[in-house]
Amino acid sequence: MNHEKLPFWILEKKIIMRNSKSRIFFNHNNLLLPIIIGTIACIISILFFSVLIEQNRKEQVKLLEFYTQNLADNIIIDLQQRSRAINRMASRWSSHQGLTQQQFEIDATNMLNDEQGYYAIEWIDSNLVVRWAVPLDSHNTAIGTSLNNKPEYKTHLEYAYKHATTTMTQALRFNKINEGFILYFPIFTEKNFEGFIVAAFNAQEWLKPLIESSNKFYPHKDIRSTVLLADKVLFDNTSNKGNKLSNIQRDNLLESQASRNIYNNPFTIKLSQPDVTFKKLINTTSIMFLITGLTFSILVAGITALVQRTSSNIIRIKKSKSELQNEKQRLASIIQGINAGAWEWNLQTRQAIVNETWAKLIGY
Repeated sequence: MNHEKLPFWILEKKIIMRNSKSRIFFNHNNLLLPIIIGTIACIISILFFSVLIEQNRKEQVKLLEFYTQNLADNIIIDLQQRSRAINRMASRWSSHQGLTQQQFEIDATNMLNDEQGYYAIEWIDSNLVVRWAVPLDSHNTAIGTSLNNKPEYKTHLEYAYKHATTTMTQALRFNKINEGFILYFPIFTEKNFEGFIVAAFNAQEWLKPLIESSNKFYPHKDIRSTVLLADKVLFDNTSNKGNKLSNIQRDNLLESQASRNIYNNPFTIKLSQPDVTFKKLINTTSIMFLITGLTFSILVAGITALVQRTSSNIIRIKKSKSELQNEKQRLASIIQGINAGAWEWNLQTRQAIVNETWAKLIGY
């Protein structure tokens, strides 16, 4: 009976061994494909996330450029408006053939009260001597000062006189604290040259409210604003805040620059934003996209593993059934070829199955 059961035992052992090998092969490859697909999906998600960040950064650059151009226009417009107001004062002098000191001081005081940012408004006579100044309290020492020996002033005064036009100095330091520039407006009557109306601008007091007004809607409050006249800094809000940038931060600034010319002098306006602000570009939408992408990647990898496992099981089962059927056919051919009697005993149902040869051997 052992010899008769041997083919089935061998068959069972072979099937178990083959199934074990198939399972080992399946477990080894089951991890590789999902990992590859999941990794590719993660990389694609991260790339799209990077594209979104870069797109946000480009939009931030465009926004910074818009505010820079807008600030440059506002500065020039404001300076032109002030120039027209002072020029009207010079025209009034010409039309009235002169102004009294009281009239001059009233006009100048009104200008200082209406618009902040003036350091002083003065009258310089045709001999380049300062005669009147408003406010007088802080500029009484300037009364009687001759500018003939001060080339930084005299050059612009002479040009204004010769060409009968408004001129502007380069950046000047008025004292240890105040910096700015000066506009000269020549005064001509029908018969004489009467000198100049001079408007000295305090750069910090003039530019600070103008810049704050222009940038108040900018989304990032740590914006750096710098205004230069020629190559000299007139305004820099980093020094006002006491916020000094490190070398690394200076190398990683997002910057925008605009230039404007007025009275043959170039104004350069720079707006910059430190690199740490770029963290704010990673907005909720970008983060949600990244999380969704990574979650989708994990889901794709899991689905791939499940599909692969299911497909492998189906293939393995089909292969096992085919092998089992082939073994049964081969065993049946062997038993039939040697004309051997064979029987099968089902332990659960207590049923016995015998072939025709076995039945003949026991007398049926």
